[in-house]
Amino acid sequence: MIGSLIDAVRQRAAFAGALLQSDETLTVRVDHSGEEISRRAARQIHLRVEDQGRIGLAVREDGLIPPLIESALQNARHGPVASLLAPFPSPLPSTTTSFPAAAALGPPDLLNFARSLRDRLQTSGREVETWAERSVGRVDVANTHGVIAGYDVSLSGTGLLVRA
Repeated sequence: MIGSLIDAVRQRAAFAGALLQSDETLTVRVDHSGEEISRRAARQIHLRVEDQGRIGLAVREDGLIPPLIESALQNARHGPVASLLAPFPSPLPSTTTSFPAAAALGPPDLLNFARSLRDRLQTSGREVETWAERSVGRVDVANTHGVIAGYDVSLSGTGLLVRA
């Protein structure tokens, strides 16, 4: 998708760079009133253009490319006078951004983490709320200089709130 966005804007702006990010987050919460599981999915496309010496930005969550391009170009008409310094293609560094074990965590795993943490801290007179979360997604970047790259991402964590 990001390649088709860059192809579509290439003829309309002196330079364009785009970022597509998607994320699905699974969160569990455990406290004195029970347990809760929630999911949130997000997908955003960011487009930055340089047109006639001005910078324009636009962001959309619906994936519609033509309105994204029109919005960025319209914003450039009123945007700041500047030039974008943008990278050219080069080798990407080897960096781990996704962990299969974290990406595979489901509600039972996260509930076990949150329960275990709560149980270790729960004592008389304390109110303990814990949560555990797993996020998986992807980041893709591209520009009209020929850069196109992408990587998967994952993250997991736990947290707590103690009221005495």
